[in-house]
Amino acid sequence: MATMTKEEIASEYEKTKANLGLLENLLQQEKQKEFQEQVTSESKAEVKDISKKFNAAKTELDDKQATLDKTVEEHATKVGEWKQNSINLEGILFKDEVPSVTSSDNDDDLERAAELAQLNAVLLNQKLAIRQQLSAAKIKRTNFKSLQNTISAKDEMHRTLDVQLTKLDEQIATGCQKYQQNLESQLKAITGHMGTKTEDSFTSCEKERAQAYNEGRLSASRLLLPLADAGQSVRGRKLEWEKNTTKNQALVQRGNKAAHYGMALADASLYQNFYPEPRTDSDTFIEIYGVHPDFVWENQNCKACLNILDWRGGMKDYRTSPNYRSTYSLSNFHALSKDFFIQLKADSSSWKVANLNQYLQDDVKGSMMYKNLKEEHDSTLAKHKVYLQNR
Repeated sequence: MATMTKEEIASEYEKTKANLGLLENLLQQEKQKEFQEQVTSESKAEVKDISKKFNAAKTELDDKQATLDKTVEEHATKVGEWKQNSINLEGILFKDEVPSVTSSDNDDDLERAAELAQLNAVLLNQKLAIRQQLSAAKIKRTNFKSLQNTISAKDEMHRTLDVQLTKLDEQIATGCQKYQQNLESQLKAITGHMGTKTEDSFTSCEKERAQAYNEGRLSASRLLLPLADAGQSVRGRKLEWEKNTTKNQALVQRGNKAAHYGMALADASLYQNFYPEPRTDSDTFIEIYGVHPDFVWENQNCKACLNILDWRGGMKDYRTSPNYRSTYSLSNFHALSKDFFIQLKADSSSWKVANLNQYLQDDVKGSMMYKNLKEEHDSTLAKHKVYLQNR
């Protein structure tokens, strides 16, 4: 690679600094836009609520006005009737004199006067009620006008905010375009500066990038291989069952194992950080396999250890009697493997792949335990298959 001069470095620094300034400005504009969008959204929700109150107030005001109009009309009618029947107002006024047989007042006139006086009281009370209703309607109209003014002010603010948001969108688009143009210009300059490179150096760079890409793919494939193997086995069994010809029992059994029995490594991968949503219930895993999922993942190259863990996971589900789940702790497999799992739990960090392989393959006690566990597992699995056939 050609060495850059001090002047070229300074020039590139200034260009990078300018680009960084553009990005910071774009970020501030985006934050301002986000804030204004939030304010606008909250304000529009508030206007929606106020509009409901406005409509309710309008309906109530209309109802009160209709009632008031009807009351005023009825009152006017009664007043007219009262005036026609009360031409002689002096006759309905109470006179402070002692009633007597010889009194000049006629009984019918007194009764009529009493009725008119009662009607007069009713009209006065009705007049008072109308005034109270007019006062209440005036207050309602004031509240109605206040809500109307609030909505108008909010609408005006929304129009202003919408204009500001449109302006921000234009500024952000212009800034992005300018930043892109700067990058393209600098890229052309860099390409011209690197024009003196040989074709071999470009080829080498492409090879390194391709190699890194392939290594990344292989690494990801290795991480997901246990799960992929389990999924392939389950779906392979499904396809075998759909065949009309003789079924491949080996594929069927592999699918049964993946779907129903122990697969410690595949299950342990569900607890690792590369999995999209890692499981956190490690107690469930420990209950099935006797060790932590991280221990399984770290020692996945010990095939013998994985076999024991798979056998243990399967033994807990093998049916040899209706109450099969309560019989595992009494099984020979549990008794034979109990000390081994106690050692693994007590000091799991000291058990490495090499130590496990040596213990389970070369050590007399370990290899004998492995042989006995395999025989016990295979025997119980055979009984399980017989039980399923005879159900």
